[in-house]
Amino acid sequence: VRSRHGYFPGLARLASGEILALFVIAEAFEAADGTAWAARSRDLGRSWELEGPLLAPELRRSAAGLPASDYLKPAAFRDGTIAALGYRFQRDDPDRGIGIEATGGLLPGDDIAVFSRDGGRTWTAPAVIPRTRPELYEISGPALELRSGDLIAAAAPLLMPDGGNPSGQAG
Repeated sequence: VRSRHGYFPGLARLASGEILALFVIAEAFEAADGTAWAARSRDLGRSWELEGPLLAPELRRSAAGLPASDYLKPAAFRDGTIAALGYRFQRDDPDRGIGIEATGGLLPGDDIAVFSRDGGRTWTAPAVIPRTRPELYEISGPALELRSGDLIAAAAPLLMPDGGNPSGQAG
């Protein structure tokens, strides 16, 4: 009686031995209701328990205060903290996709991080990751923890709403 799609999965193996999966669930690929959900396996992936969305509805808003769809990937660190990094798009029109057909660009948004210190059962409010370039970064994979404790993640600039890419193609 309804349609739900899951996509953009990411996995993190926790110190407990559990596997935490994050993935987006939405009505359709670019639907405005897309948000990261969690599922957990206690038996190395043979079975899974769906836990629900990471962010409460009131936290699914952009820095500008508009409704947002979010896309996050998990990573577990040595101290037990789990970080989920990614991005969110502003969704002021629920009938509009992320891609802007007239320009070839994408909706505006924010790069974000959320953290859990209890094995992924509760999460902080999204923190906006500051950018040094005008484009939203596509952070499509998890963060890595270096021996020094520093965190790194791969990212590439997405097209701006007007279709521009002032920073050029880079990663």
